[in-house]
Amino acid sequence: MLSLFKLSFTKQQYLFSCFIIIFGLVFSTYQQFSHEEKIESQIQQALKTRLNFITNGIIERLDHYALGVASLHSTILSHDPSYITHKTIHTFSNAQTYPERYKGARGFGLIKPVTIQQESQFTEQANQDRPDNKFSIKSLTPHDKTRYIIQYIFPESVNNKAIGLDVGSEKNRRVTLENAALNNQTTLTAPITLVQATGKVEHGFLLVKPVYHNNSIPKSVKEIEDTIYGWTYAPLLIGEILATVTQVGDDLLAISDTTDKVPFYQAQAENLTSMQYMAKTVPIYGRTWEIKLFSTEKFLQNLNLPHQYLGLMTGTIFTLVTLLSYFLLHLALQRKAQLAQYQIDLAKAREEKLTLTNSQLSTAVANKTDELIQANLLNDSILKNAAYAVIATDKTGIIQVFNPAAEKLLGYRADELINTHSPAIFHLEREVIAKSIELSKELNEDITPGFEVFVVKTKYVEIDTNQWTYVSKSGQHIQVRLSVTSLANSTSESLGYLGIAYDLTETLQHEHELKEAKIKAEQASIAKSEFLANMSHELRTPLNGVYGTIQLLKEQDFDANNKKLISTAYHSTKSLITIINDILDFSKIEAGKLELENEVFKLPVLMEQLNSELSLLLQGKNINLSFNNQVQDECWLGDIVRIRQILINLISNAIKFTEQGSVSVSAREDHTKGIVFTVKDTGIGIDQQTLKRLFNRFEQADSSTTRRFGGTGLGLPISDKLVKLMKGSIDVESEINKGTTIAVALPLTAVTGDKSTTVTLDTLYPDMHDKTILIAEDNKINQLVISKMMKPTNANIVMANDGVDAINKFHICAPDFIFMDIQMPEMDGLTACKKIKAEAPEQPIIALTANALKNEQDLYRQYFDGYLSKPLEKDKLIKELNRLLRE
Repeated sequence: MLSLFKLSFTKQQYLFSCFIIIFGLVFSTYQQFSHEEKIESQIQQALKTRLNFITNGIIERLDHYALGVASLHSTILSHDPSYITHKTIHTFSNAQTYPERYKGARGFGLIKPVTIQQESQFTEQANQDRPDNKFSIKSLTPHDKTRYIIQYIFPESVNNKAIGLDVGSEKNRRVTLENAALNNQTTLTAPITLVQATGKVEHGFLLVKPVYHNNSIPKSVKEIEDTIYGWTYAPLLIGEILATVTQVGDDLLAISDTTDKVPFYQAQAENLTSMQYMAKTVPIYGRTWEIKLFSTEKFLQNLNLPHQYLGLMTGTIFTLVTLLSYFLLHLALQRKAQLAQYQIDLAKAREEKLTLTNSQLSTAVANKTDELIQANLLNDSILKNAAYAVIATDKTGIIQVFNPAAEKLLGYRADELINTHSPAIFHLEREVIAKSIELSKELNEDITPGFEVFVVKTKYVEIDTNQWTYVSKSGQHIQVRLSVTSLANSTSESLGYLGIAYDLTETLQHEHELKEAKIKAEQASIAKSEFLANMSHELRTPLNGVYGTIQLLKEQDFDANNKKLISTAYHSTKSLITIINDILDFSKIEAGKLELENEVFKLPVLMEQLNSELSLLLQGKNINLSFNNQVQDECWLGDIVRIRQILINLISNAIKFTEQGSVSVSAREDHTKGIVFTVKDTGIGIDQQTLKRLFNRFEQADSSTTRRFGGTGLGLPISDKLVKLMKGSIDVESEINKGTTIAVALPLTAVTGDKSTTVTLDTLYPDMHDKTILIAEDNKINQLVISKMMKPTNANIVMANDGVDAINKFHICAPDFIFMDIQMPEMDGLTACKKIKAEAPEQPIIALTANALKNEQDLYRQYFDGYLSKPLEKDKLIKELNRLLRE
């Protein structure tokens, strides 16, 4: 039926779709243009507001400097001209603290007119007036007019070059001074280059105010020398002026003097011509400035403008929604028409089929009658021989069918129940009541306890299946799975209900047995883990005494024979530790509890350490051990401990089974596999049959190999499983009496740059003569070993025999560091650690543990500041002591 509903379009509908798309494009374009205009308007308004702020700030600063010039002007007018000296101006300048009050101004000074005839006399008087008796007139260009000379300018330290300058020797300065005198106004020069700031070309100004004799204002330039006493003035730089205006540093400005069309301040920026800007023209003390503010990227970001293409996106979304709505409407109308046509075709087909059926009905009735008889016989046979209890009732719940399997299950005869009882007779009343409450909540209607409880859900589902407890005639409780369905005639009128009950006795018994087996398996796994933890502690504790003692003996000065015996004991002990670790690791791997770490390590350092450690196994053998690192990158990411364990297992095996010849170890980089480590020896080799079971646990080539070379047979299986945990591969090639080649490919990741966290091992004992170390250890031998190991530090060693003793001595001696054994009598180390940390959270406490299981180690990391595994290794102890001192 669904195949009839196919979406199709007429030409007009296609054209209408195209119209929607074209309209959408036009609408989107209009929306985008409108959006861009709004953004443009918002930018222009922001530029205008900001420009007004900056312009007002500049005018305010210039007005402030004009007050300073006027202040000096008033000072001069208030004194007799003959008393205006260098000392007078200097004293007044210091009293006024001009630099602090008028930030942005280079200083304030006095310019005096001097005729050519008066020049020599003026120079001599000015020279005598100065404390240093050094005054000379300087000109920018030669001229034969009255000199306008800067006699005083303070502070002199930044304006020294301006003292004695004839400002009338430069046109802009001269014109400004004369205009100010003629107009009796404070006047600003055109942009000039100050002699005291020659690097700021045309970035400077002079702000001048005329000082008259008897307030007599000249009417022409010729009268100036007779009426003018001088000009008070301030030299200014535009950059320093802008620096005093609040928050102008981030603005991009361009300022020009439109009076003479001279640009004098231009911010440096790329693509300046493409930026939006706002310009404003302002009159400033006789000049007209044009100030432009440009819209930089940072300026636009601070406006929080809407997205650039918001209008286009809005129009596009509107177009898509409109087009989709049209398609959905067209699809709905088309499907409605197709459905109507389908129903018409279906009615015709039914009519034709009905005509054919009527013609065949007469002959079929007889056949159906015979079939019905056979079917009734078959149904009776099924009911009598069914393995399930089959019980049928009428609509009121009275039993109508009760087959032999039901009789066998419940102990009732069919004639005892049929037409007399409902199924409630063999149900528990409390279960029926509980089920009625449950159904009432589920169906949100009131279900009364009784027959309705069994059949009410058949209104909503075809088959309702639940677990019930049947009560047999003898009173026995039987768990059954009851499936109930409604029986109806051809007109869907309900005739009754059919229930089929399956005895769950054997199923529940089987489930119970499985549950018991699972509990036992989990208990066995817990017992195994506890055994491993206990064995780890019990084996490592005495080993700590043995291994620690041997490490101390190695440091003593013995003769060659004794040193050889101690060296043999040292390597034998390390071999024993390796065997214990292999057994524990294999158990963890099989239990799925071994987790890999990820850290950055240096491959060359790993190869050098392996060469140094494994060379000790060559004693008594004529073997050449060589290492070749062909990997270019130095730093890699992986579990360095497990990679080291894999390589030690493979290389030590190669040395063990090689009497003479060579063992070579190489590392190369493969772009698909990662790093490939290859261990090649010229040993006894392995036959092909043995190769197939080489990685099975506790497996060696044969029993003679075990007797001759020894070993647990766990090294290669552990290596194989570790390689697989790292998602790598291990391949073996071997030939009897010619040697073996093992290639291990590990998908490691290179780390660019020197980011290795591998730290060179601290091999020297630190000087801890001013430190106190508290050691909590219940084993006397271990107390002796660790105290001897720590003796070279010169620290004050304090011993505690258990957790309670450790807490007491912590209070007494206030140790700098605590080394805490975990398993101790009275109070264990973890509890003692928690109690000490509760009082002194910063107290460094290091765990001493003989437990090698990772979950325990993770627990120690959570509460302790570090941990050392037993048996203790001197190098690791030294490294930990150095780390504690650094931190």
